Amino acid sequence: MIRVVFDVQGDILTDLQNLQSASKPTAKAVFQRFVDRVVPKAKALAPDDPATSGSDLKQSIRGRVTVRNAGMVTASVIAGGNPLLSNLGRRKNADRATIYGFIQHEDPTLRHTRGQANFVGQPFTAEAQSIGDDLDKEIMSRAG
Repeated sequence: MIRVVFDVQGDILTDLQNLQSASKPTAKAVFQRFVDRVVPKAKALAPDDPATSGSDLKQSIRGRVTVRNAGMVTASVIAGGNPLLSNLGRRKNADRATIYGFIQHEDPTLRHTRGQANFVGQPFTAEAQSIGDDLDKEIMSRAG
């Protein structure tokens, strides 16, 4: 799992706080659009087995936006885990499915006919650069 933590400071923080009860929905909307941009790009880069008609790993990629207890809003993009369990047969184990996604993502020495390592990290990092501007625009549109 990869998670972005955007530390809001300065004018953006002040403007966000001025939205009061709308501050969390504003941040959630920006992070949801971020996740919605990253997931299809990660799926396009995910390695798969050319002998199959589709990629189970690719289909396991999903995003999530969460509001934590302290009010912090996080965006996560995940590959592997429970969506891969049906393909493990008698070896079903959520940890194996999570480890598989992690190894495919992190190991640049694996050779793939289609796809690549860092299939989540690459689009995630590229899109994360726009969060500040997107948040500023969203705050201004909600502040009127």
